[in-house]
Amino acid sequence: MVDRQSVQLFFLCHDTQAERGGQRDTYQHVDDLNAAGFAAFVMHRSPGYRLTWFNNETRVTSLEMYLSIEQPAATVLVVPEDLGSNIKKLPGQKVIYNKNVFYGFFHNFAGTQSLDPYLDPSVIAVITVSDHNRRHIQFTYPHLQVFLIYPGVSTELLARLPMHKKKKEILMVNKALVQTRMLTQMLRIRGIQGLNTAPVFQWNVLAHYNEREAAEVIRKSCMLLYMSTEEGLGKVVVEAQMAGSIVVAFDCAPLSEVVPSKYLVRLNDLVGFCRVAEKLMSDFSQDPSMVQSDADAGHDMARRFTLEAQRSAIARVWAEICDIGQDLLVNGWQAKQRP
Repeated sequence: MVDRQSVQLFFLCHDTQAERGGQRDTYQHVDDLNAAGFAAFVMHRSPGYRLTWFNNETRVTSLEMYLSIEQPAATVLVVPEDLGSNIKKLPGQKVIYNKNVFYGFFHNFAGTQSLDPYLDPSVIAVITVSDHNRRHIQFTYPHLQVFLIYPGVSTELLARLPMHKKKKEILMVNKALVQTRMLTQMLRIRGIQGLNTAPVFQWNVLAHYNEREAAEVIRKSCMLLYMSTEEGLGKVVVEAQMAGSIVVAFDCAPLSEVVPSKYLVRLNDLVGFCRVAEKLMSDFSQDPSMVQSDADAGHDMARRFTLEAQRSAIARVWAEICDIGQDLLVNGWQAKQRP
């Protein structure tokens, strides 16, 4: 097994302060690697750049510094899936950190070998965030080592609230905007006609909050109506269930990995979605304890997505990847065979 400090790991992050959970997850990933004894860095293109929209003391460096390393063979560059064919332009051994298989294939130029980064011999492994992602990448690129690391969520920030302590607040996110607008219109118009209890609920969109503010909004909401289907995992779904809220979502992977079947609705069936949401609103309005067991079922599914479980998976997976990298350093990754 390779010495964990003998290979330096550089995680490329975009130079933007847009509040993207995936970027924050990369910072956490690097922190966990360093805590486990690896030599890991977040790498931005601009020297001195750091994400500042959440608190962190993560080890950060620049692309310029990476390119100046005299022994690049002792490094692994970790790149996001949305770089697409540009991944091939970067030097050295690479691991693709695919947090959303839909984005990954969209930017991938799949089927064009000269542009497809996953077919490049410098790519030694892929990390995914759901079994759905892992299966699709492994099926498409059977020659690659594909690993799964579920992202963890903070059980401290998202400490569970029982249903009777939650408010009549419905949470939504800025995704799948056409379907989200259609659903909210259907529920509100039916509410005006006295056909549901929607008018007694406050509707919140999870946007423009810092980390702690977002956690509090999630905790106090009794439900999350989640319309997006093109997900890497749907981390906010896990966060809501960890906090004791109920999530209604479409029945498709990877959401089916994390949401109890009772609250999964047939894909694109907005009438069915409304009916499930209306029943939940009615029961909660009548007596929150009526839906406590449903919240418990969601929380039980979310409990495997802890920061502790993430740290353990990161240490295990990266020990394997570094062993792969070390073997390729000895035998020459440039000569690695590709179909």
